[in-house]
Amino acid sequence: MDPSQRIVEIRPERGWLDLGLCELAQARDLIWRFALRGLTLRYRQTALGIGWVVLQPLLASGLLALVFGTFAGLSSQKTPYVLTVYVGLLPWTLFSQSIQRGGMVLVGERNLVTKTWVPRMALPLASILPVCVDVAVALLCFVPLALSYQLPLTLHALALPLLLLPTLMLCAGTVLIVAGLNVYYRDVQQTIPFVLQLLFFASPVAYTAERITGHWAFVLQANPLVGQIEACRWALLGGGSFPLHGWLSSCALSALVLIVGVVGFRRIERSLADVI
Repeated sequence: MDPSQRIVEIRPERGWLDLGLCELAQARDLIWRFALRGLTLRYRQTALGIGWVVLQPLLASGLLALVFGTFAGLSSQKTPYVLTVYVGLLPWTLFSQSIQRGGMVLVGERNLVTKTWVPRMALPLASILPVCVDVAVALLCFVPLALSYQLPLTLHALALPLLLLPTLMLCAGTVLIVAGLNVYYRDVQQTIPFVLQLLFFASPVAYTAERITGHWAFVLQANPLVGQIEACRWALLGGGSFPLHGWLSSCALSALVLIVGVVGFRRIERSLADVI
């Protein structure tokens, strides 16, 4: 049979174990096209284009270094404080930007969801890929920034792709949860900026986790981003021991969020086109 005339058979779900992962794998080209379109539309008709990817983390880290490092006196003696903040912004940007974009994608692509058949899960997940490109560019900019502060890069940096894996799991699970809830409850899109703002201060972006002691340290570990941010700092800034306990804890929490996101999204997927 001619591949262009391939027949697609749509079947109902078969129990809780039918997660639609095979359909998602078959739609990988579609996911890539959605991601490429999102990346193109974001920087189309902008004066600086992808230069915003470089400016945003630089300006944000400089402002946070001024406020928290200079005014609040949180600067570290081990490494330049602006580098500490810059590295902390990498996993935080990956998480927050993925939620802001992917959480609204189903409502924004209403016509696509209601008038054609595509794996619904592909739309929120595709929105994460352009953010990964932004973070990769910001990561490349860290090299000259570190050299300007005479901070040598170590072999720890080779472990960074593995250390960011739980962050991607957390992003995927959270995006699926938020995107599904936003279809049924439009209050979600009003709540997301406020929740992300609270979560920013509950994450060690502008400070290091070692500054939080006592029972608050235990509360802080409930945030899966804590172990991931500290692990990234270990990889890029060097020094100190690897936060094994915090990173493993974040891996477990991220895996749990991913499972809940995939299973929950599949439960409501059949009625998305009717509700949206």
